[in-house]
Amino acid sequence: MRKWPLFLAATGFCCALLTRGGAQIVAPEPPDFPPRRPRPPFPWPRPIPPSLTALKLESQNAKVEIRGPLASVHLRQTLRNPTERALEGSYLFALPPGAAVSNFAMTMNGKRLDAEILDGDKAREIYQGIVQKMRDPAIFEFVGRGVARVKIFPVPARGNVEIELDYAQSIEGNRFDLPLRSPQNAGDKDQGNAAKSSVEINLQGADLRAIYSPTHKIETRRNGQKTVVSGEFSDSEKDFSLLWTRGQEKIGLDLFAGQTVGEDGTFLLLAAPDSAISKAEIEAKDVIFVFDTSGSMEGEKIGQARRALKTLLGSLSAKDRFGIVTFSSSARFFRENMVDASKTNLDAARTFADGIKALGGTNISEALQSAFKMTQKSARPQQIVFLTDGQPTVGQTNIDAILQEALSQNASKARVFTFGLGNDVNARLLDALASDNRGAADYVAPEEDIEVKVGALYEKIAFPVLADAQIDFGGLSVTDVYPPKLPDLFKGSQVTVFGRFHGALPQKISLTGQSNGQMSRFAGRVSPYASNDLPKLWATRKIGYLLEDARRQNRAVEGEVREEILKLSQKYGIVTPLTAALITEDGALPLSSSVFRSKSGIVGMAGNRTFNGNVNGAPRNNIPRAMQDSALFSARGQLAESGAAGIAASQKTRALREGRAEAAQGVKIIEGKTFTLVNGVWTDSDFEAKSTKNEERVVKFASNEYFELIRNPKLAQWLSVGERVVVVWNRKVLRIEP
Repeated sequence: MRKWPLFLAATGFCCALLTRGGAQIVAPEPPDFPPRRPRPPFPWPRPIPPSLTALKLESQNAKVEIRGPLASVHLRQTLRNPTERALEGSYLFALPPGAAVSNFAMTMNGKRLDAEILDGDKAREIYQGIVQKMRDPAIFEFVGRGVARVKIFPVPARGNVEIELDYAQSIEGNRFDLPLRSPQNAGDKDQGNAAKSSVEINLQGADLRAIYSPTHKIETRRNGQKTVVSGEFSDSEKDFSLLWTRGQEKIGLDLFAGQTVGEDGTFLLLAAPDSAISKAEIEAKDVIFVFDTSGSMEGEKIGQARRALKTLLGSLSAKDRFGIVTFSSSARFFRENMVDASKTNLDAARTFADGIKALGGTNISEALQSAFKMTQKSARPQQIVFLTDGQPTVGQTNIDAILQEALSQNASKARVFTFGLGNDVNARLLDALASDNRGAADYVAPEEDIEVKVGALYEKIAFPVLADAQIDFGGLSVTDVYPPKLPDLFKGSQVTVFGRFHGALPQKISLTGQSNGQMSRFAGRVSPYASNDLPKLWATRKIGYLLEDARRQNRAVEGEVREEILKLSQKYGIVTPLTAALITEDGALPLSSSVFRSKSGIVGMAGNRTFNGNVNGAPRNNIPRAMQDSALFSARGQLAESGAAGIAASQKTRALREGRAEAAQGVKIIEGKTFTLVNGVWTDSDFEAKSTKNEERVVKFASNEYFELIRNPKLAQWLSVGERVVVVWNRKVLRIEP
């Protein structure tokens, strides 16, 4: 992303600092030089003004209290002067939309400095001065906002500045946005964003249901009427956004939708049960534990498997029923039918677990057949927990045949949750078993504890609330909905659904499903939600499901599927295993002529075989990122299905299906437009298709004509991307040049 350092000038210069929304802008003010000397009879060197020096944004902490339609924000920032000389200047805070500053003050060495509030017109003059002097338009994303300003004098060498700010902000619906990042100079690699950012948000009300951040990973702690949402981020490149649902019913349901004129819209649906539902209110369930006891489980693995089985048995309630199937070359039962989870039966089951030994081959087909025979058609939720460390070696060994058998034998529609132990499993088999039967798959690495990993997942599915869920969109025309089939809802969990729509938004939506043995319906609300994050999150999920579907069918990723993945990757700047693998080919990846980057490094370049990217910023066996991802594909273009590569393919497609993907550098999405850095020019994705039929207008950067254009708020956002820009606007091609 663009890097805009937090500048202060050395003594003799004045500057201003800005962070986005909670942001600092740095605006150098004219230096006060001594009177000019008389011109000597020979050329005299031009005096060089002191250079601008960056203040480092060390940390920022935000504490937020949300009550009704109002959010109270306390923001604390620490800035450090990394130089050996004192600095002075002006600090400016660009106020978030709808914010009213109740107290703006800065402390420096224990001294409190008051601030002045500037209106939007005065702020625009300051922004324009910054752009004229700094030749960087990033601050234009703040056009239209007011500014709080405070003079800084001096910032001691190697000293810190503590900034504290309190403001109140009105919120619309169930959404809150918090500025976290600074737009920073693209050429400055050292300043970056805040090294550490933390957020703590207090929400009130027992009617809170789903809580979701489309931008950051969060933790949620509930205690009666109070819910605390928190997160800690390093070098965050996004502002923080939080969404939530409320409701008086057992399940809360909200649909957030946004649309750009002339295009289909994108929606996010959130659904979650009441966290206060008691165990007594949750219906009884049937659970069958299917554990691999083949010879490959010998040693520590079989011991951990025994302990994991005992842990799962301990999670059952007295009204549940259970069964146990162990398998090696053949299947073995604890009891031929399911039994009640009474103390007597549970004690006997633990004794059975203690007697499990590792011996023989791996007959997965017979194990599944035995488990499905044990299930019964019932209104009770039924679950199968399947654990193996290997591939089928006895009985039916064809993966597609095993999957087809499972579909035909699961007449009771039991949910299947699979666990793969170690690196020798067939990940395609385990993933497909889970997805075909509306469950989930997970993998336990050799160094991980089976008991801990299996127990952690089962806690999430121990208390089913709603099964066979379906959404009624209230007449809204929707397409490309992911996940295509809704998972069951459990106490303590929530469901997120992304999709596209066109047409007017409905007033209400609803969710139906089986709850406590009967069909239930829950009403939900619809809220407009303008965000650049939703389309990208939807596209990421679509790519994940396209890759996983090809993997499920054991097909090569080719033809229309391949082209769709590449198109979405380019439009939304998403790094995928396919784009990384394709850059190892001789043909060019259709990403213009730009380098396709991830945050961790260069992933690849069209038609180039030289790479230096890596995963999470660290080398893995010294194998470049693109080569690692290309190893996930066979020579025929199929994703790997077994072994370490198969597990890696499973985890990567799962991350995409959950909306987790590395963002590509050189791509920015701003107000519905995608800009790609092509030969140093930020180019609108609409340009190639429309440039031949539209008139072109060339405007010089930072000219009077340029600043007139900036008066349009949307155009100001687009032009903030850089000094050299090509954008399609009002059916014309607008080219900004130095």
